[in-house]
Amino acid sequence: MRQPTWNRHEVSLLIDAYIQIHDNGRPKLQVLSELSEALRRMATNKGLEIDDAYRNMNGMTWQYGFIEKAFEKSVYGGHMPSKLFIEMVHLYKDEPQKFESLLREAQSMCKSDSDSFLEKSEDRKAVSCELNKEKDFESWLNEQTNLKASASTVIAVLRECSEYSIKHGIIKKDFWSIDDAKVYLLATKKLLFSKFFRITNRKLAKIFDKTYRYYADFLQSAVTAKQNISEPTLQEKVRATPPVSESAVSVPNESMLLEQFTVWLTSVEQVSERTSMGYTSNLRSLKNYCEKNGLQNNFLRLTGDDLSAFVEELFLNENFAEYNAQQHNRFSAALKKFVKFRSGENDVNHSRTQTIPEKISIGEVATVSFLKAQTYAGTKPCFLSLLGEEIAGVRSWTDVYCKMAEVLSNHYPEVVDSICRDFHDGKCAAILAYKEDADKFARPVSAGERYVVEANRSAENIIRNIKWLLDRCRVNCTDVVIQYVTRSATVPAPGKEETTKHDAWKPAYSEQLELLISEYYQYGFRIGSPIELIRLRKYAEARNIALPESDEELNREIEAVGMNIEGKVYVLQAEVQEALCQKTREVFESGAGVVFLEVLYEKENEFFEEHHVTSAEMLKEILRRNAPTYYYGQNIVTPGKKQTEVEAILSEITRICGNGNIITVDALIEDMVYVPAEKIVWTLSYSDNMIRIAEGKYFRLEDFIISDEDTQAILKYVEDTCDSYGFVALADIPLGNLAEENYELTESGLQKAVYASVLKNGFRLNGKILTRNTVKLDLQSVLRDFCRDRAECTAQDVMEKMEELGNAPTKRIALQVLFDTMVRVDRDRFVADNQIDFDIAAIDSLLREYIGARFATIQSIPTFALFPMCGSPWNHSLLESYCYRFSKEYQLSVKEMNSKNAGFIASTTLSMSYQDMLCESAAMADIDLTPEALGAYFFDNGFTANRRYAMLPEIIEKAKKLREEG
Repeated sequence: MRQPTWNRHEVSLLIDAYIQIHDNGRPKLQVLSELSEALRRMATNKGLEIDDAYRNMNGMTWQYGFIEKAFEKSVYGGHMPSKLFIEMVHLYKDEPQKFESLLREAQSMCKSDSDSFLEKSEDRKAVSCELNKEKDFESWLNEQTNLKASASTVIAVLRECSEYSIKHGIIKKDFWSIDDAKVYLLATKKLLFSKFFRITNRKLAKIFDKTYRYYADFLQSAVTAKQNISEPTLQEKVRATPPVSESAVSVPNESMLLEQFTVWLTSVEQVSERTSMGYTSNLRSLKNYCEKNGLQNNFLRLTGDDLSAFVEELFLNENFAEYNAQQHNRFSAALKKFVKFRSGENDVNHSRTQTIPEKISIGEVATVSFLKAQTYAGTKPCFLSLLGEEIAGVRSWTDVYCKMAEVLSNHYPEVVDSICRDFHDGKCAAILAYKEDADKFARPVSAGERYVVEANRSAENIIRNIKWLLDRCRVNCTDVVIQYVTRSATVPAPGKEETTKHDAWKPAYSEQLELLISEYYQYGFRIGSPIELIRLRKYAEARNIALPESDEELNREIEAVGMNIEGKVYVLQAEVQEALCQKTREVFESGAGVVFLEVLYEKENEFFEEHHVTSAEMLKEILRRNAPTYYYGQNIVTPGKKQTEVEAILSEITRICGNGNIITVDALIEDMVYVPAEKIVWTLSYSDNMIRIAEGKYFRLEDFIISDEDTQAILKYVEDTCDSYGFVALADIPLGNLAEENYELTESGLQKAVYASVLKNGFRLNGKILTRNTVKLDLQSVLRDFCRDRAECTAQDVMEKMEELGNAPTKRIALQVLFDTMVRVDRDRFVADNQIDFDIAAIDSLLREYIGARFATIQSIPTFALFPMCGSPWNHSLLESYCYRFSKEYQLSVKEMNSKNAGFIASTTLSMSYQDMLCESAAMADIDLTPEALGAYFFDNGFTANRRYAMLPEIIEKAKKLREEG
């Protein structure tokens, strides 16, 4: 059935799907699958009969491309989005309340008991849970030992298999939404036993076989943890933001605020429309994040101090700070603009890349500013005072934190107790707590007799937390003085880099970190992960190993201690690295001249896993460090000079084949064990030096035997023939004794060898036709010349010639060429013009009596008894040829040349197209104007050559109007 045009309700659901994918980060395949189900359900709820093609996944993907471009105001696949799509996007942006009303109507039209697409906001919160689950799974993998693949590989494979399963109907929701290990294993069992999956995704299936159970183990471990450990949820760890102030009540709704914000960005800030839309989208995403993670989600309505307080507390949340860093600080930029828009200020800058203080020389004292963002890397506090009273015993930033908390708890016990109760009840972030809640902190440190602080903080974070405590206790920041000096190096001013021998940074914890990482992180330490840093500090504490207090410093030390590969730092002992290099040397010593690292890693997988090498990329980095004389390409390693993949493979083929001129693919695959089979086949196929002579068999062109006399004779023949006819068929070139001298070559292989060795520089090969390089081949011109040289011809003859010339045989082209050059005398035969003699005046006179100045179908001419003799019996086929090329008063009007005499004969004075004639005929016919009825009527009466005609719907509409007009 023909797909009906999309309506406003359907497009509203499509826009909602776009928002879920683009702004909320839901998996595209899953959302579009749910959308397809919803639209099909909408149709069945209306009582429509639908087939498998109705609003299927292909259609969803296509239409999603258009709605995406409607938002971006660009084209998709060379086409503009439809007028309705553009109108609906404007409705979504300009009149959000009307759009929401329309969307609710659409959702109600799709409802059913099993509706998954129209789940309300409570259900859609599961999206963030799925994303968090993926991160938790990655952390769990990093804790395991003896994994058969890296954590990133396991997750990538699981994600790809999940998308495949959804696409092919094996599961309805992705693996991340499954919480039960048994349910997950049942779903994977279906995938593992799918032959189609295993054939079409061999490499993916092979890895999945080894790793699929890890996720089941993870799910089971999560169940066990819930049973045995009372772990506070994320919501319990996050402090609720104060309620909305009265000043924020009487403001426009959030959609209107975002629209005003967009206008302000483009008109006042002069940012581009695309950038302004990006900022708005970021704020929507932030709102969703806040809602899903228990934070205040109506911050868009806040103004002034309330908004500033929300932003400050948001960035005190370690989970959000980490998430923002992962998102390249996009929320910081959006919030900065939004605060300026709502309050006229521009002082929000919570990016992880903070402003660096002015240059401080070694020993020079500087003072902490609570109002200006700074970095304190490489610094050490030296003085602390509150209300003019010096507080002694400050040796580190952790000391500053503990001393301030202790002093504040002595002066403001009720406020501090309130903060601790809030944390205990899950209403406050991990800043200050009672000692009985110390197990909830990563690094609890005492702050007086009753309290602990979270010491797993950078100096910058400690300063922000102290300011937060001062604000809660209503202590003016100016009453606190914290001074500091650099430990061993100068801190440069912004934009300046001063790395001299005197102040160059050097790692100071290499031995300690090498010990910890080699022992506890055999599969690599993930750089930038706060969870990993916490775990590393616990390992160090258990071994009484001192580490830098600042996370920033610790990360820097870690990066300097080992190999950084794909975001992880690995520490391998020298003897292990030597063993890995020796394995590669053995391969080259066996004679191999090129090794694809992926193949080597896969073939020697057990050996590499035993030595904790988790990927081919890691192997490459190890080799690069220990064997610098090798050449390292993107995928290959060679023991000698720099080569491309093709050059290296051809060189290896030459080495293996020696003096033999016949090369078989199977033999090469057997000998070249460290080169992928598909790379070997591709190289042979596209090499100018290889001639394919049979399936899986090639001939080396350098071994082709041809004399100078044969070369000159072939060149002369081809040049003379091209000068006379414009082209020459490859099969017509005289080859003399070449076949005997090159007996290994087939006829086709011999022709290819002749072209490659003799003709390639001066002639272009088009299929099996040669022309000079300056001449562009016109296939129909060649076929017309072929027809003009024959007394009689058929469409089959022309198609065989097309195939001989190396082109796909097409009957439509064959008939067109025959009609252009010859006369059709019956259904299959065409004859030369000189065999037919038309009396044009007499024939046109007879046609005038039948047709007049209008038109009629070819088949409507009832008899040819009165038509004058012309050299062949009259029939409708002969009449077609006459009207096409010879008549003065009539012309042939058809969709395309056909063998069924379908079409019209029309007066040359009539300015109607073939489709116009069909419209008029349909309007005058006594039939129902439906596609089925009209298609049958046109075919049965000789109007069209087929019952199905793509333009029938348009013809029906025009015919209806003609009937109305009378």
